[in-house]
Amino acid sequence: MPAGVSAAKTASSSEVLVLEFADEAKLYVPLEQAYLVSRYVGVGKKSPPLSSLADAKWARAKKNATASIFDYAGKMLALQAERQTNPGHAFGADTRWQAEFEHSFPYREPPIN
Repeated sequence: MPAGVSAAKTASSSEVLVLEFADEAKLYVPLEQAYLVSRYVGVGKKSPPLSSLADAKWARAKKNATASIFDYAGKMLALQAERQTNPGHAFGADTRWQAEFEHSFPYREPPIN
């Protein structure tokens, strides 16, 4: 978790984000890759401890996050496969009563193009 984020220019004059970690370590992220950086908001009012870039704890956290992503993706694939194997239900055409009910609402949805 970085302590601070600041913008800077490198020697090649490209703009970068400077992420500060424990032990005064800095990680330079080009602005083109800034979408890869997100702010961590800890639990409670206390600031979380800083991670070190070479810390085994940080490597474990990344490994656990990767495993969680694959687990979630597997669950989503299983759910999609189940949806595709089960037959759906086709609803009948709208009735006159339903059309009257829909027209009673003051808001009209824009047409779909």
